[in-house]
Amino acid sequence: DGTERRQFEVKATHVRCALCGDAHTWSLETDSLVLLNSLKQHCGQTKSNLLCVQQHLDRLDQSVGAGAEQSLESDDDDSEDVQSACAESENDELDDEWGAEQRPTRRHLVAAAEAAPAEQSSEDEDLATLRKAKPTNKPRDASMAPEPVTINAHSWRCVGAHTEDANDPTVRGIITSCPSTSTREVTTTTGTVVILKTTEIIQTTLTDDEVARAVRPTSMKDYVQARIDGTIETRCGGRDYKNCYTAADGTARCQFKVTATHVQCAICPDAPTWSLDADCVRLLKEHCGQTGGRVKHVRSLEASLASRALPSPKKAPPMSPAPIPKRKKP
Repeated sequence: DGTERRQFEVKATHVRCALCGDAHTWSLETDSLVLLNSLKQHCGQTKSNLLCVQQHLDRLDQSVGAGAEQSLESDDDDSEDVQSACAESENDELDDEWGAEQRPTRRHLVAAAEAAPAEQSSEDEDLATLRKAKPTNKPRDASMAPEPVTINAHSWRCVGAHTEDANDPTVRGIITSCPSTSTREVTTTTGTVVILKTTEIIQTTLTDDEVARAVRPTSMKDYVQARIDGTIETRCGGRDYKNCYTAADGTARCQFKVTATHVQCAICPDAPTWSLDADCVRLLKEHCGQTGGRVKHVRSLEASLASRALPSPKKAPPMSPAPIPKRKKP
């Protein structure tokens, strides 16, 4: 009918097939290369065993050859069957659902290219739209905190969710990154940053005041300090001491301090240092004996706490001078 159409349309949060009746969608959070490969498989550009490919190509033939206005988004009688078969084929790609003569041929792709030449010229524009929606991993300033990792979470455990430690209800905060499928980075209401397993967190609701305090640090220096404060626990005298503790003289002290260029042990006599990166937390846990058998750091902590456990010595009363003997009169 002379109108210009696209096979796929990019929305604010997803990419949508404009031809298929089931309006198949793909999230924009998916990696751009993976997303483009999925679109190529869906339209038959690359080899695929998905039954929805045949539906897509049939819809494309109807749009190119019919010449009459028709609703491409209407549901056919077999749209639900095709959608169900497509899901089954995606779960078991090894099963070949069609014969060789039914596979998409070059004829469909040639017809699509001839009927929609504008698609070739707009490919760069569409790719630019996808890249704008999901920025590529470009080098970050070394002074900035690591960029949060987001994933397509299939549960509530996603970035922005309110959560608390299932074993310690005092640890409450917001999920600010997803380092892996089994762990979550949580910025707590006290300003620390902890890494917890997905099995160790439960869903909760924070107050507005708690949300205002659970802010992920933006600089590398503050981020590493927050990680250290939330992770370090040194066993000493039968109890665990966090990175920040109270010394014997009543002053607040830290076992490890972060500067602009490195991390330094603040209690060991030789004051060892480590490079400033997120992985240094693992080395600090070994140094303080949290995950290793080293005792030098523990002894330094004991010395800092020792006089607190000892009673203060009592001062002896001042001695009175000896009495002067009286002289006898002659």
